[in-house]
Formats: sequence, C-alpha cells, structure tokens
Amino acid sequence: YPAALPTVSSLGREEVFRHHLHSVKQSLYILTGGSSAALTSLNKALSEDLWKSLRAGDGMGYDSSLRGIVPAGIDVQRVPVRMYVSDWDETGPDRCLQRPVEPFLGEVGKRGVRSSLQHVLEEWLGPGLLHSGSSKRRVMRCTVQGVTVPMDAVMADLWEWLMHPDLFLYVNVVLGDK
Repeated sequence: YPAALPTVSSLGREEVFRHHLHSVKQSLYILTGGSSAALTSLNKALSEDLWKSLRAGDGMGYDSSLRGIVPAGIDVQRVPVRMYVSDWDETGPDRCLQRPVEPFLGEVGKRGVRSSLQHVLEEWLGPGLLHSGSSKRRVMRCTVQGVTVPMDAVMADLWEWLMHPDLFLYVNVVLGDK
C-alpha cells in the first residue's frame, strides 16, 4: 500500500473520473452477480451525471442518478467491501482487503442467517481477534464512514446505509492489545 496517495490535482480530473467509474463498475458487478443489466444501464450520460452531482455535492442529484443505475430494493447478490486494517500502536503492517461478501451465511443462493460484520471479520482476519480474553491482538474499533459500528451489524444494511459514492462499503479496522 502506498505511503502517500497522489492528490487529485496531480492526477487530473479525467483520470480521477475514470478511476471512480471503474470502481462503480466493479461494485455493480459484485452487487448484481455479474448482471449485464446493471452495467449496461451505466451509459455515458448517466455516468457523467453521477460524476457531476458528486463533484457539486448535490446529494439529491447523485441519488437520482444512482437510482438510474441501482434501483431501490435491488436484490443484492454480494456486498462489495474494501477493508483497511491497521494496528493501534503501529507495530504491524497495514493491510487492504477487497472481497465480495455474501449477504447470507451458508450455501450460496439460499437465504439463512444474515451476514454480520462479526462474521466477515472472523472470516477475513481470524476468530481470535474478536475476543477480549484472547492473548492475541484484537479488534479495538471498527468504523464505516467515520461511524463506529457494532459487530452484529448486518453487512447488507451497512452497505445500504453507509456505502461510499463508488458503491463500495469501506470498513476501517483498528487492532490492538488493550
């Protein structure tokens, strides 16, 4: 992971737009299970409207453009998640993980227990990191969009409420010994 990210001014607006559009396409592919319907709905005019409203801070315009791509009540096939894991005392390496998350545990396509943040953390980082009695390092804080979220939060709900404008759910995890 880079020590410093390039600024928007050094990249140029067109390059940032292309990167954003690429992330939106990635998340749409994950959300719909590869459905071409969602990807084909992202035409040039709609993607430019989405970008313009995002740059202008026009939440209503962005939501309107987004609903042209992802209709309300979509049957989410997988939740697009990007996770940043860091150490409280900066002793361990920072990690960036990106994987699709099944909205339900168990067999793919069968509805069962809804996948929670705890399930994802245990699967991605290992079960020992969630228990305070463990001698290992443990999860001290977990935030999404700056909001501390409980471990039993349902991933599909977190995505719906706190997704980033590129339709990914960005989860920040801080590990420590305390």
